[in-house]
Amino acid sequence: MSSLAAIGSLRKNTLSVLANRQVTWEWTLRVAVAPPGVEHHGRADSLEGAKEQIEKNWYALLGAGNLRDRYRG
Repeated sequence: MSSLAAIGSLRKNTLSVLANRQVTWEWTLRVAVAPPGVEHHGRADSLEGAKEQIEKNWYALLGAGNLRDRYRG
């Protein structure tokens, strides 16, 4: 059986909820150092947007290291 390691995290920005503003989502890619052109954290207006940012930057990180995702090929 294989297990997938968490590559990032998503969370609702609680300050936006408390301030009665549009809810935003914070995302973080779990890397110690990101190479140029790869973001390791940010905000998005939706959960789907945050997921897209993690995925985009994950594959940019793999590309920067000439690596591939063994679960997707």
